[in-house]
Amino acid sequence: MVSTPNSSTERLSLYQQILSANSSDIDVMQIDVVWPGLLANHLLDLREVLGDDAAAGHFETIVTNNTIDDRLVAMPWFTDAGVLYYREDLLEKYGHEVPKTWQELTEIARED
Repeated sequence: MVSTPNSSTERLSLYQQILSANSSDIDVMQIDVVWPGLLANHLLDLREVLGDDAAAGHFETIVTNNTIDDRLVAMPWFTDAGVLYYREDLLEKYGHEVPKTWQELTEIARED
């Protein structure tokens, strides 16, 4: 475990120093969503290491963001994504299908 600065700018600088020195001190890094392009030349293609299904089950936009020059160089260990839960029994009780848009959700929620 390597302690890193809290500042994202300082952390990026530290990673760049470590990677430029070809150090083997770090195997897994916590990087910002905007860093894959900056660090890609130093990172492995995860598809080569983990197989073609390395990105299976992840949001397409996350995979696209982390693919640089056709190389998957990063994947999140968590994603800040909103999730909407619904009660299937109540939708059925009131005669509604699962809403597919925010407008449909709003209309169903406002019903008396």
